[in-house]
Amino acid sequence: MFPIANRKRCSTLRAPRLILPLQAAAHWLRIRLHLEQRDFARYGYFPGIELQAGPPLVYLVAPALRFHPSTDTLLRFLSPELESTRVGLAESWRRGLRVVTRQ
Repeated sequence: MFPIANRKRCSTLRAPRLILPLQAAAHWLRIRLHLEQRDFARYGYFPGIELQAGPPLVYLVAPALRFHPSTDTLLRFLSPELESTRVGLAESWRRGLRVVTRQ
């Protein structure tokens, strides 16, 4: 199960969600745009740290058995610049985070 925050409460996903890579791609595009425009430095984020100029990295994190089977296929259709890593957590993630897979 993977927590999804909404305005009033936190719900839990009981099934794999194919939308995870699409959400990640949307965030990746926004972050890349802000990096190119140097917005993070302009607005005072990460003071004293110079951010890399390359495209941001994406980490897809969920319980290991909860990734949708089509996640890798969908990622292949996105920009080749979008470098992603799948991080699978143990099903007992609520009691403590433990990485069981990394691809």
